[in-house]
Amino acid sequence: MITKFNQFLNESIRDEMTGKSVDEINKIVDDKISAVLPGHPLSMEQIEHIINIDDLNDAMYELQGMINQDDGGVCGIYFSKYDDADEEWENAPREIRLQMVYEYLELEASYGEI
Repeated sequence: MITKFNQFLNESIRDEMTGKSVDEINKIVDDKISAVLPGHPLSMEQIEHIINIDDLNDAMYELQGMINQDDGGVCGIYFSKYDDADEEWENAPREIRLQMVYEYLELEASYGEI
């Protein structure tokens, strides 16, 4: 079940991504992540790998390894906004997973942890 927040997020992403090719979408996300993590550039190949993992815990464990983060506290804070984060992640389309990754990384960076 998609929460109201995830539905809103889906609509805002759809508006931003409407009419864009996969390459253009990847560039938008890549630019957003580079802006948040200038010292830790993640490639789109790495991000694609993460968003293709259906298990949220496995996906975030791998992502945290990529950014040299060994504490899951901020990740837990980010995903606590969902009633069932595992279900949200599992059922989210690619664009929503990309947004979730971006928002999590943005929060992680705001804590100065990466």
